[in-house]
This record gives sequence, C-alpha cells and structure tokens, in this order.
Amino acid sequence: MSKKVIDIEIVKGVFVKDNIIFKEIFPSIFLFKFSNQYHITSTFIRLQEFYESSDQIIKDNYFTLEDIIDRYSDKKGNFTYFSDWSGFNVSRNTVKRFYEIFFIEHGDFTKKERILFDIIINNISFRKDVKDFYIIGIYTYRDINHELSHAFYNLDSDYEKEMKSLIRKYQYKKEVRQWLYKIKYSKEQLDDEMQAYLSTSNRNSLTNLEFSNKWEIPEEFNQCYKKYKKIWKNKKL
Repeated sequence: MSKKVIDIEIVKGVFVKDNIIFKEIFPSIFLFKFSNQYHITSTFIRLQEFYESSDQIIKDNYFTLEDIIDRYSDKKGNFTYFSDWSGFNVSRNTVKRFYEIFFIEHGDFTKKERILFDIIINNISFRKDVKDFYIIGIYTYRDINHELSHAFYNLDSDYEKEMKSLIRKYQYKKEVRQWLYKIKYSKEQLDDEMQAYLSTSNRNSLTNLEFSNKWEIPEEFNQCYKKYKKIWKNKKL
C-alpha cells in the first residue's frame, strides 16, 4: 500500500479475501460481509468511531486503538464494543479522510485495517472525478436493511428529504434523539440513525435496546424505505 492522497472510483467485483466477502450490491453501495462479530468490530472500530462517535475527542480526530478502548471502557465501565455492535456504515469522505489522517499522516493501521483498505484500494480505484459512494459492513444479514438505509439516506437526496419530512412530523423525535445520543451516537448522526432504526427495526429488537414501549414506530418509515429499496434495485450496476 503506497502512501498517496486518495480519491475513489467504483469498480465492479465480487470476491472473498481473509474471510471477507466484498460485493457491490447496488450502484455505489459496497458490502463487506465478515465471518463473525469480533472480526467485523475489530476491523471497523476506529473507522466507524472516527465517523460518528459521541466522544468529541474521538470523532474526526486521530486516536490510537488503545485510546478508543480506554475511553469506551471509561464511559461503559468495561470494554464491551466487540459485543455491542454488529453493523457498520461509512461514507466516501470518511474513508478518504481516515486513510489520509491515520495512514498517511500517522502511519498507523492495524493489520485488519490494512486488509480492509487493501480491498478498497484494489477494487475501488482512486480518481478525483468519481461520484459518491458508501460502504456497509455486516456479519449477519439481519443487519443489512439497517445499514442500507444509511446508504440511501446519504446517497439519495429524495430519500433523505422524505425521511426528514417524516422525522419532522414524528411525535417522539425529541425522546428518540436523546435515546440515540445515550447509546453513543454523535449529534450529527441522530436523524440518520433515527430513520434507520424506525424504518428497519421491529418493536422487539428496539425494546432490547431500551427503546421505550411508549414511543410509536410509524409504518410510514418502513414504507418509505421499501419504496426506495425497489428504486435502487432497478438501477443498473
């Protein structure tokens, strides 16, 4: 891997490397399917927290693996990250900035981060004229709709507009934003996370995350997600 400032061009491809399945599942949306929960969380931990940590010392800044372990443990009372999270989503700009700060500036990639970025670099070429893209990571397919909803929200302005309209009308938006912040999402990502949870989760799964039974889960969110998933399925790779 050479130390160069990167930009990214999409290239089609499906393959398996180091027990990671890599595939372009919709135009500009790339799936990384991992073998187990530890494998995915230990790979994505710094990239994802750089993107959306609620800890302002971590978000958008350089930090070591030890830094995130210590700070996460201080807040939780124990280091439970590898069992707390199962799906990940990252924007193109975040991928680029993470590479430039962590690898180019600091020369600091873990072995797993090197493997992840080797796949990105070898299968998503780096050019300045390329359109936007999104990366999602899962180890179980039960998480794929949640992560896809993030990709649609960030890549499709019509989807984002409709979801924001639903959020404005949502009776419990204030309470749900507070809940999302409590479970460690950054303030900037609260509405994106709200639409993802409300559009792709059932009551039981949300209750397990301490989502109040008093809070309505409007069917309109799921209907909107399904509508745009069909639209994206009709787009050609």
